[in-house]
Amino acid sequence: MAVTMREVAAAAGVSIATVSFVVNNTKPVTPETRQRIERAMAELGFRPNMIARALASRRTQILALVTPFSRLWLGAVTREFIIGAARAAKEADHHLVIWPVGNDGNELVALVGQKLIDGVLLMSVQLDDARVDALRSLDVPFTLIGRTRDVTGLDYVDFDIAASMRIAMDHLAEM
Repeated sequence: MAVTMREVAAAAGVSIATVSFVVNNTKPVTPETRQRIERAMAELGFRPNMIARALASRRTQILALVTPFSRLWLGAVTREFIIGAARAAKEADHHLVIWPVGNDGNELVALVGQKLIDGVLLMSVQLDDARVDALRSLDVPFTLIGRTRDVTGLDYVDFDIAASMRIAMDHLAEM
């Protein structure tokens, strides 16, 4: 059975609010009190309840990397994007989930609408992408890997293939 903050508070001789301050790092607590609480958490095997934290803060600390289904889905470039996104999410104290979805945007609306995530990183963006239109209509931050025809108001990263080819060809010609 899960150990509660009430049990940790009793073991550490503090209030439940003080345990909450330590668990959520929301208010300063003296080093001695923090040490007592952390020791009680370790001895009791306390694990924060992520669902309770999400309900209280209205944030899940979960980001979704959304990518379409395809046979090339787990190619080398995609793997590098996933690994990079996972590292960046961890550094920002978030978790990363990978959601393979269709390109029509309907499934994305259903998933994001459940408020299970705090933000979306959309991969394999197309020039006319229904998923981008769907995300624009939702109350969730998002950014794109790739770009749509109209990037007004959008945050995105993309490769300039034409410029990359020119640089490569110029370099080759110089050699």
